[in-house]
Amino acid sequence: MSHKIELTVFDTTATANEAIALGNPTDHPIATPLDPGPLSAPDEAREREYSSWACTYRGSPPVVGATQFVIGADPHNFTSGAAFTIFYERNLLQVCVENDVLDDPEEGLPISVVNAAVEQVQWESSPLTTKVQFHTAADGSYVFRTTTASSHQGLDLEKGLVLPENTPTFPHIDLSSLRPTHKVTDSIYVIKVSHGPAVFKRLDYGSMQEVNFFFDLPKVDFLLRPTHLVVDDRRRGCGLLLPYHRALSLSLTLDRLHPDAAKVVLSPAVAAPSDSSSSTRPTLISPLVKTAWIADVAATVAWLHKQNMTWDDLKTSNIVVCEDGHCRGIDYAPFGTTVKWNPPEAAQPGPRTTAADVFALGLVIWAVCMEVGEFERQQEYVCPVLVWNQAAPDWLRTLAARCVLDEPEKRPRAVDVYDAILTERSRRKQ
Repeated sequence: MSHKIELTVFDTTATANEAIALGNPTDHPIATPLDPGPLSAPDEAREREYSSWACTYRGSPPVVGATQFVIGADPHNFTSGAAFTIFYERNLLQVCVENDVLDDPEEGLPISVVNAAVEQVQWESSPLTTKVQFHTAADGSYVFRTTTASSHQGLDLEKGLVLPENTPTFPHIDLSSLRPTHKVTDSIYVIKVSHGPAVFKRLDYGSMQEVNFFFDLPKVDFLLRPTHLVVDDRRRGCGLLLPYHRALSLSLTLDRLHPDAAKVVLSPAVAAPSDSSSSTRPTLISPLVKTAWIADVAATVAWLHKQNMTWDDLKTSNIVVCEDGHCRGIDYAPFGTTVKWNPPEAAQPGPRTTAADVFALGLVIWAVCMEVGEFERQQEYVCPVLVWNQAAPDWLRTLAARCVLDEPEKRPRAVDVYDAILTERSRRKQ
């Protein structure tokens, strides 16, 4: 049996009211409010506007990385302050600070290197980012070389984001008009614009291909579609505006209910995945709301697959609990993935498949049922043992276990998962 793919109708008024309440929290318990006032020195920037990254490939040690920071920035204005991006590579000839930071990229460059860069290079003031190449010389001194200066605060664009003339796309809105109020992640902010609050997602490493994908996709109720393309003063796209919903993501919604809970770590299955492990983790959301949310997500995946598309990066942080109580997808462009949501076959190069999406859907079913927003897997690319509490219904345990089977051909289709959920809901009503 195949049902019409659509958002779920809540079973009762009480269920709808509970879901709507969860979609309308009174504050941002996890999103970080931005402090007023400018940053005036590198050491302040280190604490409040400082990030780094390192590039690796399938477990090999990182070989290149960068540290970004801002001086004199108003946190409520993306185009204020003087921004730096310092690039570095692994040095195979000597022990040096760049090797240390590549081995532990979350720490970033030491403040001594940051101060030396500010003092030694000729840098640009607002609204530009000064890009600097850095290495440690044989005598231990720091060597900096300024490469380019481009648009501000890490919002400099890849060449693919230069907007072609006369290309249909989303309405434009100026970067300088955005007023960030909360930082959700390094690339996602809650902002104020003239028409009210919105969500700004930076496109640091994206391209017009991603923007075009969102623009060309049919408008459907399963997905949160961007409303505007954010452009800088040189008419380069640097991000997208999305509709604002107070609860933000499903991941934040679930974790907000259990602020003191220990991090959940899923162990690898020895043979076939097993759902026999038990948990004492309490749950607070009613089963009817959970089933409705799972049905919403399954409907979204089934609809994408019907369009011959894959989600690729299906996870709880890419699902938004909306103000009407329903769950809708974001980041559904097939241009990235998250390792801990990946199936075993993703360890090998190759195109993403619908079966890989179903594997992630199984993890979403488990996460919603157990109210786990973020988790870790003890071993990547190995089927995990899903840990359940006594309240988890047997039919959902079985459905999730089928989705995370080791052999992709044995997993159900997304539409079959959706049908199974609706069939169970209908059976309960009888």
